[in-house]
Amino acid sequence: QGLAATATSLNAAAKPKFAPGPRPKAVGAASSRLALGLKRDLGPAAPSLDGEAFPDFEKPKDAKEQAKEKAQAALAEAFPETTSCEEALAALCSSAGAASAATTPQAQLDAALSWLLRSGLPDAPSTESRARVLHAGSLLVAGMAGKADYAAQISGLLETYFAEQQQKGKNTPQVMEANGLIDAVLFGTLALQLEDSNPKVASIRMRILRRLLKPTTSETVQRSLADALVPLLAK
Repeated sequence: QGLAATATSLNAAAKPKFAPGPRPKAVGAASSRLALGLKRDLGPAAPSLDGEAFPDFEKPKDAKEQAKEKAQAALAEAFPETTSCEEALAALCSSAGAASAATTPQAQLDAALSWLLRSGLPDAPSTESRARVLHAGSLLVAGMAGKADYAAQISGLLETYFAEQQQKGKNTPQVMEANGLIDAVLFGTLALQLEDSNPKVASIRMRILRRLLKPTTSETVQRSLADALVPLLAK
């Protein structure tokens, strides 16, 4: 009996005085909301992937747009060599489809430069065709900007074009190169026709210089800008 009593007492001592019960489930704010039927806060909404979220994304062109682009490229490729302001104006108006519709010099100038800026230059498929279009633009500006009214019209057309480019926000290499050539060839030629005292001369000179110093400007455009800047530094 003594041994049995001793074993019984040892077993009793080995048992814990109390056994912890199961932990109660935590009732936090989230579970309380769910219990009350409230919506769970999932954090900020995922970003939208529609066109408004990416305004600079250019949608693929449909068949009609591709056909029009191809036709414009063929028109620019077929643009002829010109050697005078009159030839340049006639060729540019013909390409714009305004050879007969534009009856006044102002209307012809508007049609010619509008086509050059928005179709002829950006759609030119080769270096040679682009050079012919630019040369015609240079002849046109040099021949007409001697008169103040035409100079103001040319300046307005160029500035309107660049304002449209900023709104579109398209900065593809092709557009950037075309814009640099417009600054060099067309704005540069315009500045040479203006009086030295005209404030636009200094403005155009600074414009060309800023474009020249941009790290994204291609070597081809840099050469054109440098050629345009040299005579303007003497004005």
